[in-house]
Amino acid sequence: MRTFENNIYMKAFSWVYNLLVFNLLFTLMNLPLFLAFSLLAIDFRNLLFFLLAALPFGGAFAALLGSLQQFIQEKEDEPFKVFFSQMRSLWLKGTGYWLIAVSCLLIVAVDLLFFSATSLFRWVSPLFFIIGIIGLSAFLNSVYFQIRNPKMFRKAIYKISLYYTIRKWYAAVINSVLFMIIIGCMLLKPQFGYLLAPSLLGGLIYLNSSKLHKSS
Repeated sequence: MRTFENNIYMKAFSWVYNLLVFNLLFTLMNLPLFLAFSLLAIDFRNLLFFLLAALPFGGAFAALLGSLQQFIQEKEDEPFKVFFSQMRSLWLKGTGYWLIAVSCLLIVAVDLLFFSATSLFRWVSPLFFIIGIIGLSAFLNSVYFQIRNPKMFRKAIYKISLYYTIRKWYAAVINSVLFMIIIGCMLLKPQFGYLLAPSLLGGLIYLNSSKLHKSS
């Protein structure tokens, strides 16, 4: 017999409610980045401010993916409790992985700026693009494997992440593109970028990782 709680409309409402709450909490954790995108011009001279504002992003994104995983697997219907539980367990590790990725992307950006004034730019830019993809994908893979293996040391997690980044480069490209779409939406379309994109596209990143890394 179908109960009120098992009604398909209530299930859909539960999904929408949980995703919106996850996005809201994710936005609150990234309030400095939200303010930076809203108040600062996209200018290389503001790079330091954007970097500082983006520091909480990695830990919050790790908590978001962990919350989505817990909600899907355990059908936990207390999104506030789930998200802050994931923040406690994943924020520090996610921030560590994120700092490595940001450092890699910063080096790539500086080198591209330097070579843009030379004739070598068209030859070296693809190489720097690949390095950026590797750095970003290593972060996303690290978060995924950390969620799946919460007791594994970070050094081992990062080695596995780099291995799968190179071995399954097509997954790295797809996940990196999805991640950049999230950032782009946050910058260009804040209504979608903060209220919908993180959970929807973050869920796709996690799903893509789980399918391609299930042999791990």
